[in-house]
Amino acid sequence: MKIALIRCFWIPVSWPPDIGLAYIAAVLKKDGHEVSVFDLNIEFYHKMEEFREKLEQGNRVVLEELGEVFLQKHQHLIGEICDDILKLQPEIIGFCIWQTNTIVSRNLAKRLKEIDPSIFIIFGGPDSFPLFSGKKIIEDKIADVVVYGEAEITIRRVLDSISKDRKVMPIQGTIINRNGEIVDCGWPDLVENLDELPVPAWDDFPLQLYIDKNTIPISFSRGCAYKCEYCPRETYPRYRCRSAENIVSEIESWLHGHPNRRTFSVSDSALNNNPRQVEKLCDLIIDRNLHIKFGGFAIPHPRMDCKFLLKMKKAGFDGLCYGVESGSDRILAKLGKKIKLETIQRVIKDTYEAGISVTVDLLVGLPGESEDDFDRSLDFLIQNRKYITDVGANRYGVAEYSYVKSHREEFEFIPEEVINSRFTRLKGIIDSLNLSVTNKY
Repeated sequence: MKIALIRCFWIPVSWPPDIGLAYIAAVLKKDGHEVSVFDLNIEFYHKMEEFREKLEQGNRVVLEELGEVFLQKHQHLIGEICDDILKLQPEIIGFCIWQTNTIVSRNLAKRLKEIDPSIFIIFGGPDSFPLFSGKKIIEDKIADVVVYGEAEITIRRVLDSISKDRKVMPIQGTIINRNGEIVDCGWPDLVENLDELPVPAWDDFPLQLYIDKNTIPISFSRGCAYKCEYCPRETYPRYRCRSAENIVSEIESWLHGHPNRRTFSVSDSALNNNPRQVEKLCDLIIDRNLHIKFGGFAIPHPRMDCKFLLKMKKAGFDGLCYGVESGSDRILAKLGKKIKLETIQRVIKDTYEAGISVTVDLLVGLPGESEDDFDRSLDFLIQNRKYITDVGANRYGVAEYSYVKSHREEFEFIPEEVINSRFTRLKGIIDSLNLSVTNKY
């Protein structure tokens, strides 16, 4: 089959190309399909100068508004995009949707279907879960099927079903319209052995257009070993990890074809979910003298002592972002973090002294956060300022698929005006400490 995979705008342009889409492209190509990838997000960043400053900010609310503005002012460009896609005569078109690009994706899919009703449209990606946009997309007849969660197994089953009668039977991991009834067919089957996945099909992406031309995403694992109560943890499947040998094989294959792109952004919830895997990976990289760099999210795990972190630095890890969330042990325990502030502070200090830059993420207004708890977060920043380069500052919001969402009666929620006031105070402290700051919400 001829298949077009599309990522619409607007997503923060500082992000690298989409690793989920690259894995799907690789799986489909391995099965013999003819696949074309359209990363419209980065293409239109270069074309639409009027939006560049907002795109570079990467704020979710701003990006959602930008999608609406674009459709009002530049609807003619949707027609031009349709022409470019339809020139390839695809039988299947798949959209990768995020919260900030769903509105444009819906509009483009609708136009494509109007032009050629025979095209089968599939929606997937982070915003496709049933409690996000998934059910609404099927209700509005925007797509023929929605695929959610880990999709490598699901998409093959969907294509097998389509090839028989152009219809999708109930398949785990999909949402379908069955005779007017919207049916959620249940959570998808998972890839049990991640080493069996093909290498992501990066060469199908316009790599020369991305802002950071040296960085490419890589994945060490899937799922999360932790179950924090504020996190949309149901969307994170059971934890599995690749072997260190398999990761190094992918790295060496990449470097063989792209010797000048030697920086990798680890796309996992936490790159050190399995410290043993990371240590083995470091040993292999050092033994093979690969001269690469890594960065990504990490857990301030007790196993990460000076010796461990120095080995990570030697292997190429040069930047870690720790999800601290709060400077209060009471709040950390309440929300299932299972790590004491004392350990967090020790790991941050050791990371800095190993020569690895440190970013910390903080959430303002977590359920039950008192003024004293919030003051402890401010004190945490002040006391550890020497070791921190950047702060990710975000307002807390109840997440679908989180324990907090399904057990609201157990938590005390903070009024929005209090959250906003605390957020302003946090930003003031960050500025006074001359720290860099990013905020998504």
